[in-house]
Amino acid sequence: LADHGDRFVLYSRRLFRDRARIAMEIHSDGKIVLRQSKKPSEIAVRSRFGVTVVGDYVRFSTPDGQDLGRCSIPWIAPEDRQELARRIGALIDLTPDADYIAFPYSA
Repeated sequence: LADHGDRFVLYSRRLFRDRARIAMEIHSDGKIVLRQSKKPSEIAVRSRFGVTVVGDYVRFSTPDGQDLGRCSIPWIAPEDRQELARRIGALIDLTPDADYIAFPYSA
């Protein structure tokens, strides 16, 4: 995983291949380019809740649960895959972090 500030690039090396290749690119505006096949597919995810982990895959979906795409990442541990999904979600999420108290304290 390479962090370029405004985007993440995930590289993978397939078994018996000479070099690592780009598996997916995640941009801060929500654009995700999946390169799992010969023809790259481009999707857009707008919320961190649209990035989940299912088995060996990082899955991207719409707010209503429709599957947009997924990327296989079998070579890392499940907890690292969860952390990767969390970081991707934090990069693409358009809602600002809330720096407020939900229930104000009054004395």
